[in-house]
Amino acid sequence: LVQDTTRHIRDIMAELYLPELEDHGLAAALEIYAERAASRANLDLITDLPETSLSLSSDVRVALFRAAQEAISNVLKHADATRLEISLERENGTVRLTVEDNGQGFEPNAPSQKEAPSWGLKIMRERVESIGGKVEIESEPREGTRVIFEIERSF
Repeated sequence: LVQDTTRHIRDIMAELYLPELEDHGLAAALEIYAERAASRANLDLITDLPETSLSLSSDVRVALFRAAQEAISNVLKHADATRLEISLERENGTVRLTVEDNGQGFEPNAPSQKEAPSWGLKIMRERVESIGGKVEIESEPREGTRVIFEIERSF
């Protein structure tokens, strides 16, 4: 029990601090985190994370990484998916990070979602909105879920 608890604490600590985020940038940190998560959950992983530096400020990198981390965690906990897709792109001053799965999906506009939104979704929105971004969630029952984080500003 102590060994399992120690291993679990180490895993949590590793997720809280990823030196790759500061040393190699957002794309590398996302790749490493997604590979670990997909491996744990036996998911097929598809990534489109360009190696080119996006030159994002530290607050933007951290906010996007933590929001993606929560989205991936939601896939692992709730989606019952077999595939996880992550993409990162920058076009005309907009950075777009997408986390998508082929799982069971949900109805984001259902009254139950509006009355008692999950803490994870709320935290993702607040984190991205705090850096001037927006979050869009596209999902339908049995059709998977796509979470899009978008930041429009100069970096």
